[in-house]
Amino acid sequence: MGQIVTFYSYKGGVGRSMALANVAVILAQWGHDVLIVDWDLEAPGIEIYFKPYLGAEAVTRQEGVVDLLWSAAGPAAKPEGRKNWQDFLVDIQVPEIKGCLHLLTAGKRDDEYFRKVRSLDLHGFYYNQQGGLFVESLRNEWKEDYDYILVDSRTGITDIGGICTIQLPDMLVPMFTATDQALTGAVEVAEKARIAQQALPFDRLSIVSVPIPSRFETQTEFEISQEW
Repeated sequence: MGQIVTFYSYKGGVGRSMALANVAVILAQWGHDVLIVDWDLEAPGIEIYFKPYLGAEAVTRQEGVVDLLWSAAGPAAKPEGRKNWQDFLVDIQVPEIKGCLHLLTAGKRDDEYFRKVRSLDLHGFYYNQQGGLFVESLRNEWKEDYDYILVDSRTGITDIGGICTIQLPDMLVPMFTATDQALTGAVEVAEKARIAQQALPFDRLSIVSVPIPSRFETQTEFEISQEW
């Protein structure tokens, strides 16, 4: 079974998506089958890091996470109308990789995209439409098909982000700027995710959290980096 790793940051600008893209390529170079999931629905676009290896503009017209959720949680959603994530995969043709590298985009970036994001009722989805089972089935299918599933999560604390930090991951990677305040925030998010995951009605090993300082907000970066 594969491992799901969520890359998370409380604030933007820490290099989270770029770090995920680099890790994905390295894992694929080592021969692993890798799936990237762009779950940063409010600010999508991880495909930009792979622009030389795919048609980035064409990718924005590809259905993805939002369309999957909308087919399951939208106002007119019916179980028989739920879409298949495998139909939306984008193959990233990076040279000299031994494994496969696939992308599940945030969704089709048309005029309806942000309306769908804003209209998703995840509370109703989980409590009235068995949303937890739907997300769990996605999780299990991804883990069966790939060695590593790297999820790019939304910044901050949101219902959408909660799926990425609580239900989906085996490992949580909170990235933060190297300040005491940011470190405290990263540790708090990791602890809340651990507690919330223990309350899930699904079998889970305890989530592993690996906080990573991404940059130093100071002119004396070398000295501060040595302290850290």
